[in-house]
Amino acid sequence: MTQTTSASATSLFTIPMEFEITYDDLSSEIVRQEVDANFCTYDIPVTGNVTDVTVNPTYAVLADFSSIQKAPEYSYPEKFKLFPNPSTGNDLKIVVDSYNDYRIDVINITGQVVFTAEYNTNEIYPDLSSLKQGVYFINLIEGENIYTEKLVIR
Repeated sequence: MTQTTSASATSLFTIPMEFEITYDDLSSEIVRQEVDANFCTYDIPVTGNVTDVTVNPTYAVLADFSSIQKAPEYSYPEKFKLFPNPSTGNDLKIVVDSYNDYRIDVINITGQVVFTAEYNTNEIYPDLSSLKQGVYFINLIEGENIYTEKLVIR
């Protein structure tokens, strides 16, 4: 019997793979083969006529990889900063990392845009004194890019 796969990887471990081989006289045997990610073909010597092959006949867990050691961390540069935060709304300053054309949208927690304005400077002083106390999101839109920061109005 020959089994083929198209797997190709650097082998870090092996897994015991069991096969139940059933013959035409209804007898069977369990064969254990250590396999890794690079196995393409392997031979299992048998005597007699094989009528069935069952992979992992006991339905055992072949490998359990339930923990992640470390996921990559991504750091995105801050496009803009708000201060003070919390703010009263009339003392807010937004500093953007470069001069460009920007649109500022202020969005409340229900998703409504409650303020919008366009600017062409890197220091923005929006008058948000009409906003009620609460949590808002400031979207800075620059062309196709949208940058978001949370703002608390007190």
